[in-house]
Amino acid sequence: MIRTWYGAGLIAGIAVFVWGGLAHMVLGLGGESTMKQIPDGALTAMAANVKEPGLYMFPYIKDMNEMAKSIEKNPYGIMVFTPAGVPMNMGSMLGMQAVGDILACLLAAWLLSMALPSLASLASRIGFVVGLGVFSFLVSEVPYWNWYHYPTDFTAYALLFKLTTTLLAGVVLSLLLGSRAVAPAVRHQSATP
Repeated sequence: MIRTWYGAGLIAGIAVFVWGGLAHMVLGLGGESTMKQIPDGALTAMAANVKEPGLYMFPYIKDMNEMAKSIEKNPYGIMVFTPAGVPMNMGSMLGMQAVGDILACLLAAWLLSMALPSLASLASRIGFVVGLGVFSFLVSEVPYWNWYHYPTDFTAYALLFKLTTTLLAGVVLSLLLGSRAVAPAVRHQSATP
């Protein structure tokens, strides 16, 4: 089972989950150094005035021309907000992270297993998985940086984390799945002339 795409995906997912914990908690690769503290007065005002959890944009104006004018005069940004009283359940959050990492690696393993016939070398197999990570970075993190002004150093941390994570997943998957190609179905030809 370990050399099937789903076995390899499970092992890679566990490796990625462990690496994520080490990268964030021990090495600080999560971009924590780019986080800023909201002043206490602003936090008090938010607690008093914002009651619903959600993703908030400020200013939020549907007309793009009006939005552009407002941004010239006012602060601009987005904020994920959770009101007071919502507990932070580390166990369920870690469980959800593990499930997400395993599902991501199962998908990468499945895609890699289909591409194996075209990937002759270990480097090409690893590069394939890293390419999946670069793709996801370009279609998610770059738009956040471009449209919502995520800090450049935070975005650089995200790229570094995606590269190291997919490199690890690529190595694990490539070693477990090997270079064997899925043989195409052999057509049996009739012996009749």
